[in-house]
Amino acid sequence: MDDLDASIVNVALPVINRSLSISMSVAELIVSIYLIVICIFLLPFGKLGDLIGKVKVFKIGMIIFTVGSLLSGISFNITFLLISRVIQALGAAMTMSTNNGIITETFPQQNRGQALGWVGTFVALGMIAGPGIGGILLEFLPWQSIFWINVPIGVILIVLGFVIIPEDNIKLGSHTFWPLIDFKIFKNWDFTVGLITAILVFMTNNFYMVLTPFYLENTKSLSASLSGMIMMILPLVQSIIAPLSGGLTDNNGAWKIAITGLWIIFIVQLGLVLLNSKSSIYYVGLMIGFLGLGNAIFQSPNNTMIMSSVDETQLGAAGSINALARNLGMVLGNVTSTWLLFLIMSHLAKKSITDYTGKYTNYFISGQHLIYILGGILLFIALLLSKFRTNKK
Repeated sequence: MDDLDASIVNVALPVINRSLSISMSVAELIVSIYLIVICIFLLPFGKLGDLIGKVKVFKIGMIIFTVGSLLSGISFNITFLLISRVIQALGAAMTMSTNNGIITETFPQQNRGQALGWVGTFVALGMIAGPGIGGILLEFLPWQSIFWINVPIGVILIVLGFVIIPEDNIKLGSHTFWPLIDFKIFKNWDFTVGLITAILVFMTNNFYMVLTPFYLENTKSLSASLSGMIMMILPLVQSIIAPLSGGLTDNNGAWKIAITGLWIIFIVQLGLVLLNSKSSIYYVGLMIGFLGLGNAIFQSPNNTMIMSSVDETQLGAAGSINALARNLGMVLGNVTSTWLLFLIMSHLAKKSITDYTGKYTNYFISGQHLIYILGGILLFIALLLSKFRTNKK
């Protein structure tokens, strides 16, 4: 549900941008503030899950997220919307910080990769539904409707969660006074490299997530619904491949699978550098599809290596730190791409530009080129770091 919301909002940004008469940089705050709040609260909620129970924190998070979605759906201005997004983010942080720990505790080592692969599938399914549903809603309903979809889904999941998911069996003891983070965990080289690599991958993924809706809708003049359908290619591919990647991880080792996916993401990033105003939609779709393939192959084994590299007593902390790395990468991707895009456009236009609605197309394309080049450099660094992992199984 968190990923459904994220993908819907990205597709809707150009529409919200026009509807509320706000600049693109302000519109990006709708995404950025959500991710920033998640980053701030992931570790505290992960620790809270260790203390009072991961399942309990997860269930409360679902309720808060649904309430935040309802408030976002009745927003009438940017201030109310941003406050509602903060509430949504608090709920999302509670679920994100505990879900990997719940799964890792539930499944044995030999099945953990496949289990995390299925999680990747459901994440991708949320992303699949987002652009398509969001595009259709935006064609016929006001932009607030993109948040309404979360409410019935949230209510159903809350009911199922309380009926199906068992209660935690937590015994409070001396661990109540453990620090929020045991920094010794970062001495684990495989754990730390996995986190840094995840940050870089999600950062470059968000270059794509920020730029592509504006590229498709404003540069290529496509409708919101068609743009959403094209962006669905990535999560569609990811939902098909992620379970297979998880199974391959269990049978062949995580490192080989992860490095293959990382190479694919790197090559696609170089392909995105070539995008311009005359690029074929088929080429755009091909790049998006291969980006989904690379992420599907990379994410499950990388998560497996991160979560399997720590002791069972550190699973809660490891899960929340892993989620923090993912969301930190998304925040950095959002902020960096938006700031760099308008810096480049303003430099080329020799005046301040804070929006892109179809004017200054050549300047937008130039900014997009340089941002994707930066993405290629960051992914090359991720490839170099991965070579130094000690556990290459």
